[in-house]
Amino acid sequence: MKSPVPCELPYEFMEDLFALVRADAQELRLQFERASIQGRGTPQDIATFRESALLSTLSNYFPFPYRVAKGGIVDSYGRRSASVDCVLVNPLHPYTIDRRKNFKLIFADGVNAAIEVKPDISQKDELYRGLEQGLKVKVLRRAETALAMPEREGKEAVEYSRRVPYFIFAMKAKADPLDTIEEVLDFYAENEVDPLDQADAVVVDGVGILHNFLVPDFNYFRQDERPDPGWFIQFSLDDALADFLARLIMVVPPVPHTADPVLLPYLFARTTKVAPISEVREPGWGGAVEGAP
Repeated sequence: MKSPVPCELPYEFMEDLFALVRADAQELRLQFERASIQGRGTPQDIATFRESALLSTLSNYFPFPYRVAKGGIVDSYGRRSASVDCVLVNPLHPYTIDRRKNFKLIFADGVNAAIEVKPDISQKDELYRGLEQGLKVKVLRRAETALAMPEREGKEAVEYSRRVPYFIFAMKAKADPLDTIEEVLDFYAENEVDPLDQADAVVVDGVGILHNFLVPDFNYFRQDERPDPGWFIQFSLDDALADFLARLIMVVPPVPHTADPVLLPYLFARTTKVAPISEVREPGWGGAVEGAP
């Protein structure tokens, strides 16, 4: 996967885009808070309001013919995931929609990404529920790879490309992000989860993104020819939503792109830095990552 090419527009135009995304992130936070009032006493209603808020926000950046939906995902091998809060559906997905614009069926071969909304992952049980949901998504397989020349990419890259990308989106993590990171790593170690079946990223609005670059060639932040695979932290702070959109744009799609997404060069005009987890565990790690707390 080639690294994104930054846009060459003057800085003020880039700042307009990031200011817009920050405003949308602030509005999203307000909608999450409003959901607690609207659905007071009814946890399912609160969850529904929050899911709808994220669906609406993502729809602004992935407009029709993309669609953003909620539901279970099926593959051609007869496997089905549990219902996922937010599914980014590829433009080539068939129009299996009912009169209320809800998907009757969502096929793995037409899904760009599955996103589970877990507002507060400072609670270990809530974080683990999100990670367990991811295992049910990662068991699905696309029938084909979208890689243009799979024979050159290697078996691991092909296997990765046939899985559905999975993300957790949260508004709150533990006060020290490293504590949440440790809980994620502990979950996968305790359950002996294969790296290819782990989540692609955990996003915490206002903090940053815990990236899992499972295959080195798909790490678009790489500084060398072939970095080690694994978990990386990106302290995005107020630009967490922008960096999340960038990650969604860079997923391996279910079908080959006919053209690069419009926002690709714009979002990568300024991205916050990342560091491998092994580095942030070292003394003095904060100075190595721009924006780290």
